[in-house]
Amino acid sequence: MTNEHLKSLEIYKRVFEDSPDALLLIDTKGKILRVNKRVTDWLGYKTEEVEGKSMVNIPFLTTGSKAKVFKQFAKRMLGKEVAPYELTFLNKKGREIIGLIRAVPIRDDKGKIILDFALITNIYKERSLLQKYKAIVDLSPDGIVTTDIKGFITSVNPASSNMLGYKEEEMIGRHFTKLGVFKIKEVPKYLKVFKEIISGEDKGIIESIYYRKDGGKFYGATKVVLLKDNNKITGIQAITRDVTDQKHAEEIFKTLFYSSKDAIMTLTAEDGFLSGNPATIKMFECKNEEQFKDLSPSQLSPELQPNGKSSSTEAKKNMEIAMQRGSNYFEWVHKKLDGKEFTATVLLAKVEVNGKNVLQATVRDITKQKELEVQNKKHLGQVERMNKLMVGRELKMIELKKEIDKLKNKYIV
Repeated sequence: MTNEHLKSLEIYKRVFEDSPDALLLIDTKGKILRVNKRVTDWLGYKTEEVEGKSMVNIPFLTTGSKAKVFKQFAKRMLGKEVAPYELTFLNKKGREIIGLIRAVPIRDDKGKIILDFALITNIYKERSLLQKYKAIVDLSPDGIVTTDIKGFITSVNPASSNMLGYKEEEMIGRHFTKLGVFKIKEVPKYLKVFKEIISGEDKGIIESIYYRKDGGKFYGATKVVLLKDNNKITGIQAITRDVTDQKHAEEIFKTLFYSSKDAIMTLTAEDGFLSGNPATIKMFECKNEEQFKDLSPSQLSPELQPNGKSSSTEAKKNMEIAMQRGSNYFEWVHKKLDGKEFTATVLLAKVEVNGKNVLQATVRDITKQKELEVQNKKHLGQVERMNKLMVGRELKMIELKKEIDKLKNKYIV
Protein backbone atom coordinates (compact mmCIF):
# COMPACT_ATOMS: atom_id res chain seq x y z
CA MET A 1 0.00 0.00 0.00
CA THR A 2 1.45 3.36 -1.02
CA ASN A 3 1.88 6.38 1.24
CA GLU A 4 -0.98 8.12 -0.57
CA HIS A 5 -3.28 5.17 0.12
CA LEU A 6 -2.26 5.16 3.78
CA LYS A 7 -2.85 8.91 3.98
CA SER A 8 -6.30 8.59 2.40
CA LEU A 9 -7.13 5.71 4.74
CA GLU A 10 -6.12 7.85 7.73
CA ILE A 11 -8.34 10.70 6.55
CA TYR A 12 -11.34 8.38 6.14
CA LYS A 13 -10.69 6.89 9.56
CA ARG A 14 -10.59 10.35 11.14
CA VAL A 15 -13.80 11.38 9.39
CA PHE A 16 -15.43 8.13 10.54
CA GLU A 17 -14.41 8.57 14.19
CA ASP A 18 -15.04 12.32 14.46
CA SER A 19 -18.43 12.38 12.75
CA PRO A 20 -21.17 14.16 14.80
CA ASP A 21 -23.49 11.30 13.79
CA ALA A 22 -23.31 7.68 14.88
CA LEU A 23 -21.80 5.50 12.11
CA LEU A 24 -22.01 1.72 11.79
CA LEU A 25 -20.53 -0.78 9.29
CA ILE A 26 -22.58 -3.97 9.04
CA ASP A 27 -21.88 -7.12 7.04
CA THR A 28 -24.47 -8.76 4.80
CA LYS A 29 -25.58 -11.08 7.60
CA GLY A 30 -26.39 -8.25 9.99
CA LYS A 31 -23.25 -8.39 12.11
CA ILE A 32 -21.87 -5.07 13.44
CA LEU A 33 -18.28 -4.79 12.22
CA ARG A 34 -17.36 -1.27 13.25
CA VAL A 35 -18.87 1.68 15.11
CA ASN A 36 -17.50 5.14 15.77
CA LYS A 37 -17.17 6.78 19.20
CA ARG A 38 -20.41 8.73 18.77
CA VAL A 39 -22.35 5.46 19.23
CA THR A 40 -20.70 4.87 22.59
CA ASP A 41 -21.05 8.55 23.60
CA TRP A 42 -24.79 8.54 22.99
CA LEU A 43 -25.68 5.13 24.30
CA GLY A 44 -23.15 4.55 27.06
CA TYR A 45 -22.05 1.15 25.76
CA LYS A 46 -18.40 0.29 25.18
CA THR A 47 -17.22 -0.52 21.68
CA GLU A 48 -16.69 -4.20 22.53
CA GLU A 49 -20.33 -4.41 23.75
CA VAL A 50 -21.52 -3.53 20.24
CA GLU A 51 -18.95 -4.62 17.67
CA GLY A 52 -19.19 -8.26 16.68
CA LYS A 53 -22.85 -8.48 17.77
CA SER A 54 -25.72 -9.33 15.45
CA MET A 55 -28.38 -6.66 15.00
CA VAL A 56 -30.89 -8.88 16.78
CA ASN A 57 -28.66 -8.91 19.86
CA ILE A 58 -27.79 -5.22 20.01
CA PRO A 59 -28.45 -4.16 23.64
CA PHE A 60 -29.67 -0.66 22.83
CA LEU A 61 -32.59 -1.73 20.65
CA THR A 62 -36.05 -2.59 21.97
CA THR A 63 -37.85 -5.68 20.66
CA GLY A 64 -40.03 -3.53 18.39
CA SER A 65 -37.03 -1.55 17.12
CA LYS A 66 -35.06 -4.75 16.35
CA ALA A 67 -37.90 -6.03 14.14
CA LYS A 68 -38.06 -2.74 12.25
CA VAL A 69 -34.27 -2.52 11.82
CA PHE A 70 -34.00 -6.08 10.52
CA LYS A 71 -36.90 -5.55 8.09
CA GLN A 72 -35.30 -2.43 6.59
CA PHE A 73 -31.88 -4.11 6.51
CA ALA A 74 -33.30 -7.09 4.59
CA LYS A 75 -34.78 -4.73 1.98
CA ARG A 76 -31.40 -3.05 1.44
CA MET A 77 -29.64 -6.39 1.09
CA LEU A 78 -32.09 -7.18 -1.71
CA GLY A 79 -31.09 -3.95 -3.44
CA LYS A 80 -34.25 -2.05 -2.58
CA GLU A 81 -34.11 1.62 -1.74
CA VAL A 82 -35.11 2.42 1.84
CA ALA A 83 -36.14 5.95 2.85
CA PRO A 84 -34.76 7.46 6.06
CA TYR A 85 -36.77 6.39 9.10
CA GLU A 86 -36.96 7.13 12.80
CA LEU A 87 -36.12 4.63 15.51
CA THR A 88 -36.19 4.67 19.32
CA PHE A 89 -33.00 3.56 21.11
CA LEU A 90 -32.40 2.92 24.82
CA ASN A 91 -29.11 4.00 26.37
CA LYS A 92 -27.46 2.01 29.14
CA LYS A 93 -29.42 4.00 31.75
CA GLY A 94 -32.73 3.15 30.08
CA ARG A 95 -33.34 6.63 28.67
CA GLU A 96 -34.96 6.89 25.24
CA ILE A 97 -33.03 8.46 22.38
CA ILE A 98 -34.72 9.04 19.04
CA GLY A 99 -32.54 8.61 15.97
CA LEU A 100 -33.05 9.19 12.26
CA ILE A 101 -31.49 6.32 10.32
CA ARG A 102 -30.07 6.74 6.83
CA ALA A 103 -28.48 3.59 5.45
CA VAL A 104 -27.06 2.55 2.09
CA PRO A 105 -25.48 -0.71 0.88
CA ILE A 106 -21.82 -0.71 -0.22
CA ARG A 107 -21.03 -2.64 -3.41
CA ASP A 108 -17.82 -4.05 -4.88
CA ASP A 109 -16.54 -3.37 -8.38
CA LYS A 110 -18.96 -5.96 -9.78
CA GLY A 111 -21.98 -4.36 -8.10
CA LYS A 112 -22.31 -7.02 -5.44
CA ILE A 113 -23.45 -5.83 -2.00
CA ILE A 114 -20.66 -6.48 0.50
CA LEU A 115 -21.46 -4.15 3.41
CA ASP A 116 -24.16 -1.92 4.83
CA PHE A 117 -23.34 1.59 6.01
CA ALA A 118 -25.72 3.20 8.53
CA LEU A 119 -25.70 6.80 9.71
CA ILE A 120 -27.81 7.66 12.76
CA THR A 121 -28.63 11.30 13.65
CA ASN A 122 -29.75 12.00 17.19
CA ILE A 123 -33.04 13.88 16.80
CA TYR A 124 -34.21 13.50 20.41
CA LYS A 125 -34.08 17.27 21.05
CA GLU A 126 -35.76 18.08 17.75
CA ARG A 127 -38.41 15.44 18.37
CA SER A 128 -38.95 16.74 21.94
CA LEU A 129 -39.38 20.26 20.58
CA LEU A 130 -41.81 18.96 17.98
CA GLN A 131 -43.78 17.13 20.66
CA LYS A 132 -43.92 20.29 22.79
CA TYR A 133 -44.95 22.29 19.74
CA LYS A 134 -47.63 19.71 18.92
CA ALA A 135 -48.92 19.88 22.50
CA ILE A 136 -49.14 23.67 22.26
CA VAL A 137 -50.91 23.44 18.91
CA ASP A 138 -53.33 20.76 20.14
CA LEU A 139 -54.21 22.77 23.26
CA SER A 140 -54.51 26.09 21.44
CA PRO A 141 -58.01 27.64 21.49
CA ASP A 142 -57.27 29.01 18.01
CA GLY A 143 -57.74 26.90 14.92
CA ILE A 144 -54.38 25.97 13.36
CA VAL A 145 -54.20 24.45 9.87
CA THR A 146 -51.18 23.75 7.68
CA THR A 147 -51.14 23.16 3.94
CA ASP A 148 -48.53 22.32 1.33
CA ILE A 149 -47.54 24.85 -1.35
CA LYS A 150 -50.50 23.76 -3.50
CA GLY A 151 -53.07 24.36 -0.77
CA PHE A 152 -53.75 20.77 0.29
CA ILE A 153 -54.28 20.44 4.03
CA THR A 154 -51.49 18.56 5.83
CA SER A 155 -52.48 19.00 9.48
CA VAL A 156 -55.23 20.43 11.68
CA ASN A 157 -55.55 20.89 15.44
CA PRO A 158 -58.64 19.99 17.52
CA ALA A 159 -59.78 23.64 17.67
CA SER A 160 -59.99 23.73 13.85
CA SER A 161 -62.16 20.62 13.82
CA ASN A 162 -64.43 22.09 16.49
CA MET A 163 -64.70 25.44 14.70
CA LEU A 164 -65.59 23.96 11.33
CA GLY A 165 -67.43 20.82 12.42
CA TYR A 166 -65.21 18.49 10.37
CA LYS A 167 -63.26 15.51 11.67
CA GLU A 168 -59.50 15.56 11.19
CA GLU A 169 -59.65 12.79 8.59
CA GLU A 170 -62.25 14.76 6.63
CA MET A 171 -59.88 17.70 6.31
CA ILE A 172 -56.38 16.30 5.80
CA GLY A 173 -55.54 15.71 2.16
CA ARG A 174 -58.28 18.01 0.84
CA HIS A 175 -57.70 21.36 -0.81
CA PHE A 176 -58.63 24.21 1.51
CA THR A 177 -61.10 25.59 -1.07
CA LYS A 178 -62.95 22.25 -1.33
CA LEU A 179 -64.13 22.06 2.27
CA GLY A 180 -67.01 24.48 1.77
CA VAL A 181 -65.77 26.92 4.40
CA PHE A 182 -65.99 29.74 1.83
CA LYS A 183 -68.82 30.65 -0.50
CA ILE A 184 -68.17 29.47 -4.06
CA LYS A 185 -68.11 33.04 -5.41
CA GLU A 186 -65.36 33.92 -2.89
CA VAL A 187 -63.05 31.00 -3.76
CA PRO A 188 -61.16 32.89 -6.54
CA LYS A 189 -60.42 35.70 -4.08
CA TYR A 190 -58.93 33.33 -1.50
CA LEU A 191 -56.97 31.41 -4.14
CA LYS A 192 -55.42 34.74 -5.18
CA VAL A 193 -54.59 35.56 -1.56
CA PHE A 194 -53.04 32.09 -1.09
CA LYS A 195 -50.80 32.51 -4.15
CA GLU A 196 -49.71 35.97 -2.98
CA ILE A 197 -48.80 34.59 0.46
CA ILE A 198 -46.84 31.68 -1.06
CA SER A 199 -44.94 34.25 -3.15
CA GLY A 200 -43.88 35.96 0.09
CA GLU A 201 -46.45 38.73 0.50
CA ASP A 202 -47.52 39.49 4.07
CA LYS A 203 -51.29 39.90 4.24
CA GLY A 204 -51.46 40.76 7.93
CA ILE A 205 -54.70 39.75 9.66
CA ILE A 206 -57.32 38.46 7.22
CA GLU A 207 -60.94 38.72 8.40
CA SER A 208 -63.37 36.29 6.80
CA ILE A 209 -66.73 34.62 7.26
CA TYR A 210 -66.25 30.86 7.64
CA TYR A 211 -69.03 28.34 7.06
CA ARG A 212 -69.30 25.20 9.18
CA LYS A 213 -70.21 21.74 7.97
CA ASP A 214 -73.71 22.15 9.47
CA GLY A 215 -74.27 25.39 7.54
CA GLY A 216 -73.61 27.73 10.46
CA LYS A 217 -71.09 30.52 10.15
CA PHE A 218 -68.66 32.50 12.27
CA TYR A 219 -66.33 35.46 11.87
CA GLY A 220 -62.65 34.52 11.89
CA ALA A 221 -59.46 36.58 12.06
CA THR A 222 -56.64 34.65 10.41
CA LYS A 223 -52.87 35.16 10.41
CA VAL A 224 -50.98 33.18 7.79
CA VAL A 225 -47.24 32.46 7.95
CA LEU A 226 -44.96 30.60 5.57
CA LEU A 227 -43.49 27.23 6.50
CA LYS A 228 -39.90 26.70 5.40
CA ASP A 229 -37.37 23.88 5.40
CA ASN A 230 -33.78 25.03 4.82
CA ASN A 231 -35.16 28.34 3.47
CA LYS A 232 -37.33 26.46 0.98
CA ILE A 233 -41.06 27.24 1.22
CA THR A 234 -42.95 24.04 1.97
CA GLY A 235 -46.40 25.41 2.75
CA ILE A 236 -48.33 27.72 5.05
CA GLN A 237 -49.70 27.74 8.57
CA ALA A 238 -53.02 29.52 9.15
CA ILE A 239 -53.99 30.50 12.69
CA THR A 240 -57.66 31.47 13.01
CA ARG A 241 -59.44 33.01 16.00
CA ASP A 242 -63.22 33.06 16.30
CA VAL A 243 -64.07 36.77 16.66
CA THR A 244 -67.84 36.44 16.29
CA ASP A 245 -68.55 37.95 19.73
CA GLN A 246 -66.13 40.78 19.03
CA LYS A 247 -67.80 41.45 15.67
CA HIS A 248 -71.23 41.55 17.27
CA ALA A 249 -69.92 43.95 19.91
CA GLU A 250 -68.48 46.14 17.13
CA GLU A 251 -71.83 46.15 15.35
CA ILE A 252 -73.58 47.21 18.57
CA PHE A 253 -71.00 49.95 19.08
CA LYS A 254 -71.45 51.15 15.51
CA THR A 255 -75.22 51.31 16.00
CA LEU A 256 -74.79 53.31 19.20
CA PHE A 257 -72.09 55.45 17.59
CA TYR A 258 -74.18 56.47 14.59
CA SER A 259 -77.54 56.76 16.36
CA SER A 260 -76.39 58.57 19.51
CA LYS A 261 -77.72 62.09 20.08
CA ASP A 262 -74.48 62.91 21.87
CA ALA A 263 -71.45 63.84 19.81
CA ILE A 264 -68.99 60.92 19.91
CA MET A 265 -65.53 61.16 18.43
CA THR A 266 -62.14 59.46 18.69
CA LEU A 267 -58.84 61.30 18.83
CA THR A 268 -55.23 61.23 19.94
CA ALA A 269 -52.94 64.03 21.02
CA GLU A 270 -50.63 63.27 18.08
CA ASP A 271 -53.11 62.67 15.24
CA GLY A 272 -56.07 64.82 16.26
CA PHE A 273 -59.57 63.61 15.34
CA LEU A 274 -59.86 60.10 13.92
CA SER A 275 -63.65 59.81 13.61
CA GLY A 276 -66.89 61.58 14.40
CA ASN A 277 -70.49 60.42 14.43
CA PRO A 278 -73.39 62.30 12.73
CA ALA A 279 -74.20 64.15 15.98
CA THR A 280 -70.61 65.44 16.01
CA ILE A 281 -70.88 66.73 12.45
CA LYS A 282 -74.14 68.48 13.33
CA MET A 283 -72.81 69.93 16.59
CA PHE A 284 -69.84 71.66 14.96
CA GLU A 285 -71.75 72.40 11.73
CA CYS A 286 -69.32 70.54 9.46
CA LYS A 287 -70.22 69.35 5.97
CA ASN A 288 -69.16 65.76 6.59
CA GLU A 289 -66.88 63.56 8.68
CA GLU A 290 -63.88 64.16 6.41
CA GLN A 291 -64.08 67.90 6.99
CA PHE A 292 -64.36 67.30 10.72
CA LYS A 293 -61.27 65.02 10.77
CA ASP A 294 -59.27 67.70 8.93
CA LEU A 295 -59.85 70.09 11.84
CA SER A 296 -57.63 70.24 14.91
CA PRO A 297 -59.11 70.34 18.45
CA SER A 298 -57.79 73.91 18.84
CA GLN A 299 -59.91 75.03 15.88
CA LEU A 300 -63.04 73.94 17.75
CA SER A 301 -62.23 75.81 20.96
CA PRO A 302 -61.78 79.49 21.81
CA GLU A 303 -58.27 80.71 22.58
CA LEU A 304 -59.00 80.78 26.31
CA GLN A 305 -61.26 78.79 28.62
CA PRO A 306 -63.44 80.53 31.26
CA ASN A 307 -60.66 80.04 33.85
CA GLY A 308 -58.41 82.27 31.74
CA LYS A 309 -56.06 79.44 30.74
CA SER A 310 -55.08 78.50 27.20
CA SER A 311 -57.46 76.00 25.56
CA SER A 312 -54.56 74.09 23.96
CA THR A 313 -52.76 73.74 27.31
CA GLU A 314 -55.91 72.68 29.15
CA ALA A 315 -56.87 70.23 26.39
CA LYS A 316 -53.47 68.55 26.55
CA LYS A 317 -53.71 68.28 30.35
CA ASN A 318 -57.20 66.75 30.21
CA MET A 319 -56.12 64.17 27.62
CA GLU A 320 -53.10 63.19 29.71
CA ILE A 321 -55.35 62.68 32.75
CA ALA A 322 -57.68 60.46 30.72
CA MET A 323 -54.78 58.38 29.42
CA GLN A 324 -53.38 57.93 32.94
CA ARG A 325 -56.64 57.29 34.82
CA GLY A 326 -58.64 55.68 32.02
CA SER A 327 -61.26 58.47 31.92
CA ASN A 328 -61.78 62.18 32.65
CA TYR A 329 -65.02 64.17 32.96
CA PHE A 330 -65.07 67.98 32.76
CA GLU A 331 -66.84 71.05 31.34
CA TRP A 332 -65.47 72.74 28.25
CA VAL A 333 -66.24 75.70 26.05
CA HIS A 334 -66.27 74.70 22.36
CA LYS A 335 -66.96 76.74 19.28
CA LYS A 336 -68.62 75.89 15.99
CA LEU A 337 -67.08 76.53 12.59
CA ASP A 338 -68.87 79.87 12.45
CA GLY A 339 -67.16 80.91 15.70
CA LYS A 340 -70.23 80.60 17.95
CA GLU A 341 -69.23 79.34 21.38
CA PHE A 342 -71.15 76.86 23.52
CA THR A 343 -70.61 75.07 26.81
CA ALA A 344 -70.42 71.31 26.89
CA THR A 345 -69.62 68.42 29.19
CA VAL A 346 -66.86 66.15 27.93
CA LEU A 347 -66.18 62.55 28.93
CA LEU A 348 -62.82 61.29 27.72
CA ALA A 349 -62.34 57.51 27.92
CA LYS A 350 -59.24 55.55 26.94
CA VAL A 351 -60.06 52.74 24.50
CA GLU A 352 -57.99 50.39 22.36
CA VAL A 353 -58.47 50.48 18.59
CA ASN A 354 -56.43 48.10 16.42
CA GLY A 355 -53.90 47.65 19.21
CA LYS A 356 -53.44 51.39 19.77
CA ASN A 357 -54.68 53.47 22.73
CA VAL A 358 -56.95 56.32 21.64
CA LEU A 359 -59.42 58.59 23.39
CA GLN A 360 -63.16 58.42 22.86
CA ALA A 361 -64.81 61.75 23.60
CA THR A 362 -68.52 62.03 24.35
CA VAL A 363 -69.55 65.69 24.12
CA ARG A 364 -72.95 67.00 25.25
CA ASP A 365 -74.06 70.58 24.58
CA ILE A 366 -75.32 72.00 27.90
CA THR A 367 -75.93 75.57 26.68
CA LYS A 368 -79.69 75.41 27.42
CA GLN A 369 -78.98 73.81 30.78
CA LYS A 370 -76.58 76.64 31.58
CA GLU A 371 -79.13 79.24 30.50
CA LEU A 372 -81.75 77.55 32.66
CA GLU A 373 -79.35 77.57 35.59
CA VAL A 374 -78.85 81.34 35.09
CA GLN A 375 -82.62 81.89 34.91
CA ASN A 376 -83.20 79.75 38.01
CA LYS A 377 -80.49 81.62 39.88
CA LYS A 378 -82.04 84.96 38.87
CA HIS A 379 -85.51 83.78 39.88
CA LEU A 380 -84.17 82.48 43.18
CA GLY A 381 -82.65 85.90 43.88
CA GLN A 382 -85.97 87.59 43.22
CA VAL A 383 -87.76 85.16 45.54
CA GLU A 384 -85.20 85.76 48.25
CA ARG A 385 -85.61 89.53 47.92
CA MET A 386 -89.40 89.22 48.04
CA ASN A 387 -89.16 86.98 51.04
CA LYS A 388 -87.00 89.51 52.80
CA LEU A 389 -89.56 92.25 52.04
CA MET A 390 -92.42 90.09 53.29
CA VAL A 391 -90.56 89.15 56.43
CA GLY A 392 -89.74 92.84 57.07
CA ARG A 393 -93.40 93.79 56.60
CA GLU A 394 -94.58 91.10 59.03
CA LEU A 395 -92.13 92.34 61.63
CA LYS A 396 -93.41 95.91 61.24
CA MET A 397 -97.04 94.76 61.62
CA ILE A 398 -96.16 92.92 64.81
CA GLU A 399 -94.49 96.05 66.20
CA LEU A 400 -97.49 98.20 65.22
CA LYS A 401 -99.90 95.78 66.91
CA LYS A 402 -97.86 95.96 70.08
CA GLU A 403 -98.07 99.80 70.07
CA ILE A 404 -101.85 99.74 69.54
CA ASP A 405 -102.26 97.33 72.43
CA LYS A 406 -100.23 99.60 74.66
CA LEU A 407 -102.44 102.61 73.78
CA LYS A 408 -105.63 100.64 74.39
CA ASN A 409 -104.44 99.57 77.82
CA LYS A 410 -103.40 103.11 78.72
CA TYR A 411 -106.70 104.88 77.88
CA ILE A 412 -109.05 102.14 79.00
CA VAL A 413 -107.48 102.13 82.40
